Amino acid sequence: MTEVQDHSRCLICPVIHELAEVKCEISIQDIIDKLENTIVDTWPNVQNMADSKSDWIRRINLCASSLNITLLKQKPNWKKISKRIEEKTSINEPDNSSPSKKLNTTSCSGSTALEVPLSPQDKNDIAKMLDNLDRDNFWVLNATIKDAIKTKTKPKSVEEKIRDFAVSCNFVHPSQSLILDVEDHHWIDVFTTEELKEIRKEGGPILRPIPKDLEEKLKDLQNMTFALQAYRYGHQLDHDPINDHLMSWLSETLVVTSRYFLKGDCNDIESMKESDKLYYLWGFLNKIFFGSSVKALGKEMTSEANAATLNGKRKLSAVDATDKKKMGRRTDTIYKASGVELGCLEIGHQVDSTKEMKDSMIKLPIVLKDMLCAIVQDIPSIINQTHILGYNINGNSVVLLDANVPKGYVTRIRRINPIPYPTCSDDYIQRIIPLLKIAVNGKMIIDSTLNKYRSTAFDLIETGDETAILPPCFIPCGKSTTPSSSLSLSPAASATTPETSSSTSSSPKNGLDQHVSKKRR
Repeated sequence: MTEVQDHSRCLICPVIHELAEVKCEISIQDIIDKLENTIVDTWPNVQNMADSKSDWIRRINLCASSLNITLLKQKPNWKKISKRIEEKTSINEPDNSSPSKKLNTTSCSGSTALEVPLSPQDKNDIAKMLDNLDRDNFWVLNATIKDAIKTKTKPKSVEEKIRDFAVSCNFVHPSQSLILDVEDHHWIDVFTTEELKEIRKEGGPILRPIPKDLEEKLKDLQNMTFALQAYRYGHQLDHDPINDHLMSWLSETLVVTSRYFLKGDCNDIESMKESDKLYYLWGFLNKIFFGSSVKALGKEMTSEANAATLNGKRKLSAVDATDKKKMGRRTDTIYKASGVELGCLEIGHQVDSTKEMKDSMIKLPIVLKDMLCAIVQDIPSIINQTHILGYNINGNSVVLLDANVPKGYVTRIRRINPIPYPTCSDDYIQRIIPLLKIAVNGKMIIDSTLNKYRSTAFDLIETGDETAILPPCFIPCGKSTTPSSSLSLSPAASATTPETSSSTSSSPKNGLDQHVSKKRR
């Protein structure tokens, strides 16, 4: 059983996890299609066809159960695989490629969340979105106005420039949700250097001043050289563990993190699994909230705000049956207080540029905007003061993301440069100090938003199409004809069938066609 579980964890679990990020409902057929090359290459004996099929289904079900994912009860179709196995056996030319390498190629370069094609209907929905926004609220940059005066043309708003780019895309991109990630290189061709600079700086810097008492302790650390000195300093730090939560956190963090490097290098870090790294190495990012009302909820939680967006168009059964409730995207940690989500964390245990791009540039921005929308939907007046925190850990480095709406309808994503984790006693001090600053800034971002949310009265808003302050995130309608797109569409797309699409093509499916309130209280 252990051998089967290890094999499954290596080959099957990553595929299920990958599908869960882009699909609401997963069938055994979806997983088999993704693993087709691996199944064919590792098939033991064509005469033992029935037993081998049962064995693969058993492994898939075990993996899904371990990930707390329920698979659709559909009988898989093995015809294509059976035909390939028969051809392989008759030709007698076995493929000696490593199964793990085959799977890695599929999961890293296949048409997953990085390559979700847009259908003609999707492009029409995106184009209509701008027509339902109040142009009086659009964000027009000063740099754009200056250029327009020189060229004697009408200045174009940020929203209009994003819209033009979004419609020109052939694949799903955050711009279609009016998300502007300032680190996305596409924007270099859309905005001038001066415009991008203004977009970055609007609303103040992403980093905030560190509390003075903590700043003094960090200066003490700066004068040290080795991990052992930090360990002793953490032990001797005088503080009230009941009332001084920040100093208590600093003391514990220094003691716990420095212990790995007391003898010099630490080779155990590289071999740690994802969950172990989050708990042992990066736990200080979550433990800083101990003693506060903010809860760091782990164990692959699904975002309620993201689920609310995906289920925003559910209706009672009438002509068609009610759609099944869709799950929100899973993240490794969600920060929550007062019934709202204030941020999230995503971790990958090893350096993977493709996963980092998916998590940092697509998954996190979408989830962060959904969280932001949920807050400003309750209290529209704090739309420009609300910031949502994101952490993306890739291998042994972390990036802090900040999502907010500086002006207009644009959700801006800013981030700091990746900060690596210490590797030895010699670099421990110089690396742990910026990591501590990241954690403190993350807490300050969440505390600021939470204080605004708690101290501002809810607005009385009549429900209906006119109540949305920000347009929700775009969800593809799922009508692309690309063969592999059924495995790569967003969660909501999997719920759309050809029949329902044709019967309801005149009505919007993705929630972007709703009117946005012209009054921001």
